[in-house]
Amino acid sequence: MERRTPTALYVAVDPRSRTRPQGHYIVLNPVRAGIVKHPEDDPWTSFRFTAGRETASAFLSTDRVLAQFGKSRREARKSYREFIPAGREEESPWKRLVGRCLLGEEPFLERLLPYLKDKTALTEIPRVQRFAVRPTLDRLLPAVRSGLKRDRAIAEAHVHHGYSLHEIAAHVGLHYSTLSRMVRREREKSKSKT
Repeated sequence: MERRTPTALYVAVDPRSRTRPQGHYIVLNPVRAGIVKHPEDDPWTSFRFTAGRETASAFLSTDRVLAQFGKSRREARKSYREFIPAGREEESPWKRLVGRCLLGEEPFLERLLPYLKDKTALTEIPRVQRFAVRPTLDRLLPAVRSGLKRDRAIAEAHVHHGYSLHEIAAHVGLHYSTLSRMVRREREKSKSKT
């Protein structure tokens, strides 16, 4: 029998935005997977406790979640019980994940930038996570069609912001081998200046 090493996924979620869709997603995972028919049938989620079907253990606090659904505990639990099944049609929040580790809007990502910008050289961290809060290609490569300015911007997107040549090629509509030559020329120019 093959032994699998357990993996963990750590995601920084902006507490000020879109916290409710994660509630849908997590509680409905066993339903989507066909393990149970209804969220209250799963013994491993907090749905039964948050919905008021059972009394929660002392270590589980449902107050923060319920505060998003109503002023009184009774009203909040009722709204929560209605909210969760409605989430079956919601898109997975993982599709909005930035760098496989961040979930939030641009202001949240910008607040994290000072903590992450010095980590881009750490090869133990996957590349996509090291560059999680990098500027978008739209921002790095505005509608400059050709010339030295475009070549410098492409080289910067690749070298300093970690975009692959394939990602940049798809964005600008050129073949990645063409971009490889541009980046090499820009690197040679910068070496000759020093």
